[in-house]
Amino acid sequence: MRTKTIFSACSFSFCLALLLVISSLQVNAQRVSLTGNFKTFGVQKVEGLSGTNFKYEGETAFSANLRFFDNNLWAFRIGIGSDKVSYKINDGFDTSYNIDHSSFTTYLGLEKHLNAGWLTPYLGVYVPITFNGNDDITDNSTGLVEQIDNGNIKTGFSVLAGGNIKLFRIFRLGIEGNVGFDQFKEEVIKPIGNDNSSVKWKNLDYNTEVTLGIAF
Repeated sequence: MRTKTIFSACSFSFCLALLLVISSLQVNAQRVSLTGNFKTFGVQKVEGLSGTNFKYEGETAFSANLRFFDNNLWAFRIGIGSDKVSYKINDGFDTSYNIDHSSFTTYLGLEKHLNAGWLTPYLGVYVPITFNGNDDITDNSTGLVEQIDNGNIKTGFSVLAGGNIKLFRIFRLGIEGNVGFDQFKEEVIKPIGNDNSSVKWKNLDYNTEVTLGIAF
């Protein structure tokens, strides 16, 4: 239930910001693109502290991004995405746990695009607003799954650079890299409530993503 509430709030903020952008732009000057970002490489976001038997399993992330351009190729960017981070810990005895941490994020940003023929490089900044969802904790000795609702919100700041190749007039294929803070402080938690299971969430983040979309 909490995850649905978080996702609804995230979707509402996305739609509200979209309406504000549309209402502020002149129709005759508007150009729009819609892009999907698929994460290919990024920093290990969580690590075990001293004394914790920890193994990082990886991250899967996707986001959809709308851009609204003016005549000088400045773009206002708004997006929404989902993210899942997986890792494994041991309680210091004989039991191991698989943990899947899910979150939803909205993105608000400003970019400058350059027209270089078939290639469109760009630079920008954005603010991520992350709604933490659930931690699904699987006890590997019993197979039981416990779901913990996080429900907290965090924000950060990032810079980005990327480039798109124009394909068949409206299609776009590219790559994007970003670096920044997805939150402004490191966070230490004990996901299974055990002193031997302390993990630290890093605040510094960097990613490389493949992008695919359309422009019209």
